[in-house]
Parts: sequence; structure tokens; C-alpha cells
Amino acid sequence: MTCEELEKKLEESKLRDVSKKQYKILGNMMVASSGQITEEFNLYNKKLIENSIKKQLFESVEQCLRKLIGKKNNYGDLGDRCSNLAETLEETGITLINQLRATMRRSIEMSEELEKLEKRLAKSTENRKWLKECEDSLEESKKMDEDRQDRTIAHLRATKKHWSAELDLVKSDVNKELLKIGNLDKIDSKIMSDINKYRLDADEFMTNLRCENVWLKNAQKKCKNTVDELREEAAVLKALSRSYRNKGDSEDYPVLSGTGNYHGMSDESDIEFLRLLE
Repeated sequence: MTCEELEKKLEESKLRDVSKKQYKILGNMMVASSGQITEEFNLYNKKLIENSIKKQLFESVEQCLRKLIGKKNNYGDLGDRCSNLAETLEETGITLINQLRATMRRSIEMSEELEKLEKRLAKSTENRKWLKECEDSLEESKKMDEDRQDRTIAHLRATKKHWSAELDLVKSDVNKELLKIGNLDKIDSKIMSDINKYRLDADEFMTNLRCENVWLKNAQKKCKNTVDELREEAAVLKALSRSYRNKGDSEDYPVLSGTGNYHGMSDESDIEFLRLLE
């Protein structure tokens, strides 16, 4: 099928789409007319409530309405089917046109690739000639390489002898260094033994230090208890000095007078002690 035939099919589908719209308009008109007839029938029914012909008219009008509604439904279904068919034909035509265009593009690409292959074939013919020339030159180079290979093997053998002698010298130097390293291992073992000894001494020192720390804590507790006892004794002595002061210039309880002299006390050390208590 050509593009022109497909375009004609699309035009026919568009005409069918127009007829589908006309069917829809006709169906809507029939629905409107059926609604109008229903309203008129209702008015007429109200006027003829007491008439005996009411039932027959109602049935006949109802049958007419059902026929109209059935025809409307048929027209509507026919319009929907036409619309669906037109849409399907339009989509199919568009798909076929796109496929035809893609096929034409692919054919053009294939023709271009064919031209490229022909060019490559011509070039490969030239490459075959060049390859034959390369094979001939390779045969000649093989003969030359055999001579070079013999000279290279002789050179490698001489080099091997030279580096074998150098390797023997290096091995002797390595053995000497290994002997030195063995002596260093002995020195390292002595250093490690000294380190272990110092570690034991440090552990012992830390143990003694912990014991002294415990002793200092105990001594601190004893000093604290002693200070608390001294404070209690000082409080008692202060209380005694207050009692002395309250009793006044008694012969049994000497106190400090207003002039700064103590009555009833001859020892200067006792006087100084009382001053400290005050």
C-alpha cells in the first residue's frame, strides 16, 4: 500500500468521523424531543385524570417513548462505534505511514552502507597487495634477524658471566653483613635482659610507693583525728575562760581587769595562755 492510498484512507476516516458527530447530534435531538414529549404528556395527564381513556393514552405514549429511547440508544451506539472505528483507522494509518517512512530511511541508510562496503572492498584489494609486499620483506628480515640473533646470544652469554662474578661478590658482602647482624642479635638480647631487670625494679618501686601511700593516708587520718581532739580541748578551755570571766574578781577565779592586769595569777605563761584563749 502506497502513501497516497494511506492518505485517502485517512480522509475517508475523517469523513466517517464527521458522520459520527452528526449521529451524536441526531441522538441528542431525539433525547431532547423525548423529554419535551414527556413534559407534554404529564400536562395532558393532569388534565385527563378523571377520563377513562387515560390508561390507554398513557400506555400508547409510553410505548412511543420506549421506541424513541431505543432508537436513540441505537443511534448513540452506532455513533460510538463509528467514532471508535475512525480513531482506530486513523491510528493504523499513522502507524503505517511512520513504518513506511522508517523503512525508506532504513533503505537509504543501507544504500549508504553498501557504498561504504564497496569502498572498503576496493581498499582491501590494495591492502592485499601491500600485505604480499610485507611478506616478501619479512622473509628478508628473517634472514637478517638470524644473524643478529647469533650475535645477541653471544653478547648475552658474555653478560651472564660478568654478572655472575658480580653476584658472587654481592653474596660474599651479604654473608659478612649477616655475621654482623648475628652479633647485633646478641647485643639486643643483653639489652632486653637489662630492660627486664629495670622493669622488675620499677615494679618493686611502685609496690613500695603504694605501701607508702597507704601509710601516708593512715597518718593523715590520725593527724585529722588529733586536730579534732585539739579543737575539742580548745573549746573546753574557752568555756572555762568564759566561766572565769563571768565570776569576776574572785580569789578562786582570776580574770583580766580593765587596766590589763591579771589578779590572782603570777605565772606569765598562764596569763599568755588565757590571752590566746580569749
